[in-house]
Amino acid sequence: MSMLLVGCATTNENDVSRLGLIKERNELICGISGKIPGFSFLESDGNYQGIDIDICKAFAAAFTGDSDNVQYRPLTAAERFTAVRTGEIDLLSRNTTLTLSRDSLGGTD
Repeated sequence: MSMLLVGCATTNENDVSRLGLIKERNELICGISGKIPGFSFLESDGNYQGIDIDICKAFAAAFTGDSDNVQYRPLTAAERFTAVRTGEIDLLSRNTTLTLSRDSLGGTD
């Protein structure tokens, strides 16, 4: 399991930190798969469940004071790193392996 958190990086918007933006909007935007039972899966009641969801909730609680202040953004494997680089999401919590080439992706250090 691997996660990418962009919380410490500054954004292009007036050098506001990602954490500052999360606190300002009072919501964490979390990238997930949404299709892997046990990790992140949409249940019949319309709620996501799984360890990736629990991780998102823990970060939301730490950053906003409420574990429910999280928006889940289902992403395909092809979309996940673009979403991190462009700032579409604050946290990537989904099945992802760390490789040397991925470690050097621009904008994710």
